[in-house]
Amino acid sequence: MTIQALDGQFTVTWPWPQVRVTSHYVIVAALADFGLAQGLAAVGTDTLVLFEMYNDGTNWIAEAKCDLGIASEIESFKVMDFGLFYAVACYGHAVDGSLVVKNWVRNPRVTVGTHSALPSAASPNFITGCNFNGQAVIAGIVNSNPSWQYRGTESILWSAVGRFNFTLQAQGAGGVDANWGDQGNAFVFHVAKLGKGVLAIGDGGRLALAPFSEPVSTFAPTDLIGTGVASPNHCAGDHTIQGFITHDAEWITYDGQFKETNHDYKEFLKQLDITSTIVSFDQVCQTFFICDGVKCFVFKNGGLYETHQMVTSVGTYLGKFQVGFFSDTADYEVRLTTDTYDFKQRGLKTVEGLEPQVSSSDTVMMGIQFKTNYQQAAFTQGPMVRLNPLAISSLRVTANDFRFQLQLTDYRNATFNLAGLKMRVKLTDYRNVRGLLNVD
Repeated sequence: MTIQALDGQFTVTWPWPQVRVTSHYVIVAALADFGLAQGLAAVGTDTLVLFEMYNDGTNWIAEAKCDLGIASEIESFKVMDFGLFYAVACYGHAVDGSLVVKNWVRNPRVTVGTHSALPSAASPNFITGCNFNGQAVIAGIVNSNPSWQYRGTESILWSAVGRFNFTLQAQGAGGVDANWGDQGNAFVFHVAKLGKGVLAIGDGGRLALAPFSEPVSTFAPTDLIGTGVASPNHCAGDHTIQGFITHDAEWITYDGQFKETNHDYKEFLKQLDITSTIVSFDQVCQTFFICDGVKCFVFKNGGLYETHQMVTSVGTYLGKFQVGFFSDTADYEVRLTTDTYDFKQRGLKTVEGLEPQVSSSDTVMMGIQFKTNYQQAAFTQGPMVRLNPLAISSLRVTANDFRFQLQLTDYRNATFNLAGLKMRVKLTDYRNVRGLLNVD
């Protein structure tokens, strides 16, 4: 399908365009001349424009709705989903380093749909937000209204139920400040419904917000142990799982019970340019895409792999179609690398052969990365050798630590299945052996 619009760049120039799929809309932020995009006279410069997309069965129709501002000043683009109503949050920095926070809300009560800019008498500007069972939760507050004079970028506010109103006069509205950093110097970058509560993540830490209805409607904060994130772009997920990259390049997930899992993967995530990295999430496939425009990792079912598609954003349309924007590096090789093996012996071992349980229509190559010293910073790359027709490799390497590799030329035109890997190993260094071998 193609995208039909009066104006707009819908090919990827990192990190735009980006898509957000809500329960009622497909929303895209793309570079465009806002005048041309509305069918009016050209403004003369491209800015970041919000489009609502409609599928007519053959093509995507893009209708320009509002000008989000100078694209180079916008680092993150978030959408709060309330059905026919949604709110947009844009966060970034101007050329002089000053903070840029802009927000719009959609007016669903008109046929065409209009957007109103914040702040308003009922809402300040904010960096991020979410829908918690019909109650809006926003964070990273930027305002000049006396109603929120004691709130700042470290603050989290919640609205009255069923209303986008955060004033204290609104029944059920309230707020809390994150306790990391000094007032005005800390940031909350991400809030999301998770299980029966709300997860909040900022530059200095994490919070869990638990809802209470008695004696009044409110949220109770609980500090979560761990470091924070550097950007709103480093967090994504849904109400069942949230994932994010910490300052230390660790990959952390929380499940719906707020159980934390540190998957680490630091070795791989440190390869990314963290200032350009965006984490996006496909709810139906339960898949995270972690990408900086040059390299992209995919996290699913606890495992991480690299892909040739540089994904700016992804979503699920009508509960079954994956939609998103990506560029293609045309790197179609399959490259598999195991975790590190030392076979429970720190002495020198000799790998004398590899026998993968593999079936493939393409030629399979195998290799070994190895270390001979625990102080060695990086693994040494051995040669890649073609499997013989019996799927046996005669690679022979003596070392302490091993990683085993498998490679195919092009996955697109090949059938490939790997069920396991058998390694023939001989202990060649008995200097530290005392008693029986391989006994814990």
